[in-house]
Amino acid sequence: MRAHLKNVHKKTVDGTESGPAKRQTTLTMFHTKKKEMPVFKQNDITKSLALMCAVDLRPVSMVAAAGFKNFCNKLNPSYHIPCRTTVTKHLQHLYDESKKDLIDLIADCPVSLTTDLWTSCSTKSFITLTSHFIDTKWKLRTKLLATRHVEERHSGEKHCQHIAAANGGIQRYKCWSSRHRQCRKHAGCCS
Repeated sequence: MRAHLKNVHKKTVDGTESGPAKRQTTLTMFHTKKKEMPVFKQNDITKSLALMCAVDLRPVSMVAAAGFKNFCNKLNPSYHIPCRTTVTKHLQHLYDESKKDLIDLIADCPVSLTTDLWTSCSTKSFITLTSHFIDTKWKLRTKLLATRHVEERHSGEKHCQHIAAANGGIQRYKCWSSRHRQCRKHAGCCS
């Protein structure tokens, strides 16, 4: 028996080791360290999160909610949920890209603008500016350019100022009369 203990268990009878001892396999040996997500994948998911907030009209503050964090952790534990500031930066980047794409799309197309004044359920007034145009493939397109809150009295001059502010860098829009001349009343505010 002494020979068995010495050869198989590498321990002497008095308790001192005669060589490296074998360790019993434990569950912790199979536990692997949490894998880190690659940066490009992290950014791609964060961009999709910002797009979801924009398309589904979700508040950016939802990324701080405990339920959302738990949900994301169940989907992919290696995804680091970004803060509201990061999601807001991605939203701004998506907005800038969409604006540039829209400007490129309508650069060579005649554009017709329509406005709509409306009141919300909470009795706040808004003006919406929509563009209508036929693209290069002869398809009628409609794009919402802006919706702005209107606090002052509704007048033609104020509407023209809101339209000029709402076009957001698309400077070729002006107020025109039915004879295709610039309307004299709005010549100063829309040029």
